[in-house]
Amino acid sequence: MKESEIEKLQEYDLTEYEAKAYLALVELEEATAREVADVSRVPRTKIYGVIDDLHEKSLVEVIPERPKRFLPRPFDQHLERFEERYEQRLAQIEEDRARFDGLVESDGSPTIQGAGDFRIHKGRKNVLNKMMEMIEEAEKSVWLLGAANAPLRLNYYSPLMHDKTTEEGVLARVQCPILARNRMDIEEARQYADVRHRDSGAAGSSVLVVDASQVLMTHYIPDDTHLFKGEDVAMWTDDPALVEDQTELLSEAWTGARTARKRLEELPQVEAEEAAADEQATVPPAEAE
Repeated sequence: MKESEIEKLQEYDLTEYEAKAYLALVELEEATAREVADVSRVPRTKIYGVIDDLHEKSLVEVIPERPKRFLPRPFDQHLERFEERYEQRLAQIEEDRARFDGLVESDGSPTIQGAGDFRIHKGRKNVLNKMMEMIEEAEKSVWLLGAANAPLRLNYYSPLMHDKTTEEGVLARVQCPILARNRMDIEEARQYADVRHRDSGAAGSSVLVVDASQVLMTHYIPDDTHLFKGEDVAMWTDDPALVEDQTELLSEAWTGARTARKRLEELPQVEAEEAAADEQATVPPAEAE
């Protein structure tokens, strides 16, 4: 029983349990409710209700024995009924379209852009795969704003980024906190991107905008340096309004930000000041006086 088959049946008005039970019955050809439950892994406390629902949808035939046995019915009959309902719905939509056409007349108001697509990606591997897909599609620009580990993740696609910037002329920008601990990642990112410092930002977050036409907003969980393990959650969209907003936010953060070269020159002094502050904080009160 393949997950893809279960998902496909769910597209045609079956619940997950109904899809599993039906596929199990197809495999068994004829079975009791208990046998269907064992193969489908539908809880036995729910299997009778699930089979009753399948019977209501004419997908199961009941053999009146003791115990009752069940046979699967051809799925194409269910598809025909589904198609009929779908065609009826389309016809109703066309009627409604004619009814409401012209209900609101144009008054010269600005046209509102239609909403784009929205997709959720979960798990670090899936998020990074989406990130790579976006970079591969880039024709004009790749812009990343994130926390300190942002360049580490982008550097995973360093060869691809080199090809995009040097051979295809794609503009690459990276902005994140530049610290002693991510100095090497910053230096690598500078080989293919313009990098600038970011004073603050939510830990574990990043925004990737490609060609000012699609955006990926990610929360890395945890915000560590592992490239494959993580419960990350990301939202991708090509919604024009949201992409425009995120692009403007990145542009505002970029304007006036210190270059990587300048920030790297400052790091030794910053580290010395932080070390002195830490040392002062550990001095006992009596000694401090």
